[in-house]
Amino acid sequence: LLFFSGERLQGEWTLFRAADEWHITNGVREWTESASSSEGAPLLAAVARSRRARPKQSSKGKHGHKALTTASSQRTRKQVPKLPIDLVSLPQSEPAFVSPMECKLVSSPPEGDGWIYELKLDGYRVIAVKNGSRARLLSRHGNELNARFPAIAEALRDSAFESATLDGEIVALDGQGRPSFQELQNSRTTRLPIVYYVFDALNYGGHDLQKLQLWQRRAVLETLRFREPVRLAAVLDADVTTIMTEIRRRRLEGIVAKRRDSFYEAGKRSPKWMKVRVAERDTFVIGGYLPAGKTFEALLV
Repeated sequence: LLFFSGERLQGEWTLFRAADEWHITNGVREWTESASSSEGAPLLAAVARSRRARPKQSSKGKHGHKALTTASSQRTRKQVPKLPIDLVSLPQSEPAFVSPMECKLVSSPPEGDGWIYELKLDGYRVIAVKNGSRARLLSRHGNELNARFPAIAEALRDSAFESATLDGEIVALDGQGRPSFQELQNSRTTRLPIVYYVFDALNYGGHDLQKLQLWQRRAVLETLRFREPVRLAAVLDADVTTIMTEIRRRRLEGIVAKRRDSFYEAGKRSPKWMKVRVAERDTFVIGGYLPAGKTFEALLV
């Protein structure tokens, strides 16, 4: 899986081999059952794609050789992209921490055109606050995480937009592009990539977006250009049955279903956002263990 953050190439691309030839496709490749396990599609490649409604950019150079340059090298922070939503009538406010909106846990996902579906990422929920040259990463409880994830904080500081409050998830990706919570817990020593997937915009350009509907906030979000390792979270572009089949087959955690017309209800667990877990889990108290060298053989829970 490749990720470009350039003027003409942006978002997730898939590099794959077929019939002794290498190919690259925009978004994610639709993998068939005949594909070998070594070609396993990362991050639900059969159904996920990143919907990026980007404004057209003029290319420079005889052969478009600047197509892969980063957005920050081509644009200053104060240059503001053309927005699909008029923000003038929205309340003015400085970007600040917002207690994240929570999902209601359900056994099966809702269906219908009124819902959008995202991958449930197994990581740390993080609110990012950028204001000029400053950027802060804050946990769901408001604890600062800049020191733990300095590369993400730096990428946000260097992003082309001036100010915003973003909602997303920090994850560690394994060799097949799947979130690994264990590696994320070892983020200071892991060699796996640590990525911040952004799925909502709560403030932009000094305007509060929480009373906009989700599809409107998403439209604003898709105009923003991010630098690695910050990425726009993908929307799953398939019917619910296909999505859940692929989630189980690829041993991912689950999905999140969100009402397209939902407002952002800060700090609340709302039925307008629902999550479905495929990998079942619960919380247990560890009462003891059997040691085995540097690790353990068994736990008493």
